[in-house]
Amino acid sequence: MTDADAPPPPPRQPNSFGRVLLVLLGLAAGLALRYGYATQLAGWVADWEADAFLRAWEGRPWEALNRLRPPGADWLYHRIAEELGGTPSILTLRLASVGVSVAALIAAFDLALTMSRSSTIQRRSVLAALVFVTWIWALHPTLIAASVRPDRVVLLGGWLCFTVAGALRIHQEHFIVGWLQLAVGLTASVLTGGIIVAFAAGVGLIWSLLPVPRFAAMARVVSAFALAFGVAWFVQRGPLTEPPRPWLPDTAGMHSAMALVEAPFTMFDPAEIDPDARENARFDMLADAVENTPSIEVFRDVIDRWVGDFHGPLRFEGLPGSWPRPWSALAIALLEGLLRGGVLLFVVATLTSTPIASDSAWPRAGAIVAFILFGLLTTLTLTGPFDLAALDMLLVGMAGAGMAGTDPSRPGARRTFFLIGGALACTFPLIAWRADLPPSHWVLHGHARQGEPAALVAQYDYLREVPDDVEALQRATSYLMHYETPFVRLPEAALRRAWQQQDLAPDGSLAVDLVVRALLENGRIDEARDVATDSVLITNNNDASARKMLDHVDHVARLQRSRGEQ
Repeated sequence: MTDADAPPPPPRQPNSFGRVLLVLLGLAAGLALRYGYATQLAGWVADWEADAFLRAWEGRPWEALNRLRPPGADWLYHRIAEELGGTPSILTLRLASVGVSVAALIAAFDLALTMSRSSTIQRRSVLAALVFVTWIWALHPTLIAASVRPDRVVLLGGWLCFTVAGALRIHQEHFIVGWLQLAVGLTASVLTGGIIVAFAAGVGLIWSLLPVPRFAAMARVVSAFALAFGVAWFVQRGPLTEPPRPWLPDTAGMHSAMALVEAPFTMFDPAEIDPDARENARFDMLADAVENTPSIEVFRDVIDRWVGDFHGPLRFEGLPGSWPRPWSALAIALLEGLLRGGVLLFVVATLTSTPIASDSAWPRAGAIVAFILFGLLTTLTLTGPFDLAALDMLLVGMAGAGMAGTDPSRPGARRTFFLIGGALACTFPLIAWRADLPPSHWVLHGHARQGEPAALVAQYDYLREVPDDVEALQRATSYLMHYETPFVRLPEAALRRAWQQQDLAPDGSLAVDLVVRALLENGRIDEARDVATDSVLITNNNDASARKMLDHVDHVARLQRSRGEQ
């Protein structure tokens, strides 16, 4: 037999061991970068992330009065804090948050593999997909920055990956597993992401059902959505044994929208103690501001927020110490633009060229509508410079499915495609750099009390070492009840701290005043009157501050009676 008659050599198989090693190296690199970043931050906390630490330390009761944030992340991180000793240090809690980021990475793996199996993609290289997902997760600046904070965004990204994988799995042979995964994931996503996730998912579901699919397929998905929304409503409403309160969804986004249109954040009468009434009044302020603001100005404000708050290099400045320098911040922002743009273009190509196996394209269209709406609502309601991390995590998992279907023998095409998307996205940080667009004051500091949320976390960190410092306890209690810092306004925590500081200084007039204010903030007017009355009697009505305190309690009681709330 001549050489010409010899059979062609078999196609070269990818080096599986090498790719497994790349996955492990990517995981190690991601963990090392996150550890270094968390160590760089050390005991420093920004205003916009302060409430995440406070809720992790203090916990969130089911009947919580402050419902600005959805409860899912609060409960998880408080459980983690309890396992770490109750009030772990800032650095310890940051490192624990990295573990949540790793769990989100596993969910992205699951999404990439499930999506590649549930579509017309030919699964050529699963390990290539895992390498891709791992290294994007490891190097993406926003995912790194968000993963060292006990915030909801990376956790939400993981739950969204888990949910979408369940929605795809529900059409496979083991649909019960898919239904359970979709129901659990969507419930957790709504409890973690709040009304924004619920609204985007609901619109996507309605869009998917427009052609009225077969009853069996429709019932599977609708029942999972009904369960998720029902659980979310029940949790947000609070225990049925408690006095009825109007169901008010998480309102953090409303505060963000107020800042976007520059609606006034008006101080209320101190006698207004009902949190739902305050939030409803602020919603009216927002509606008035939107009505009186020209549409072109709102559009310009949204663009500035998208460019400056989500892509501006200056987001990466302002850390303790001298790092990063301005040019380093620009380099980091450009790296983020490259990765985000490339991933997004991969997702678009995957969704458009490889439709999900189904009798109709409407489910795919509904998913796209939900993704777009979620991104838009996140822009309108952001409360931190790294809020896009949830969407980034979801897109990374979806892009991994496209990587699983690319031809290993033609790496140049996918690399070129990725670079084109990255180059387009890099225009945003470059525009922000040229225009010198800093992150908005709202994103960095919240409302008017700049520095006070971070100072409150510092007080907690100090009290962890010196728990009997009365003055520190009194400052912390006062911070927890301030009107102009709504995200760290935690009435239940304030009452616990008020009782604690009174036990240490029972004869101080400030100690009694803080207890009365905290009782009022929790709606316990009769108890507040008893404490104020005892203070007046003890001083034989000679203490003007005690008399004034009792008068204030009576004023609150009259206001509540006039509204039929007592």
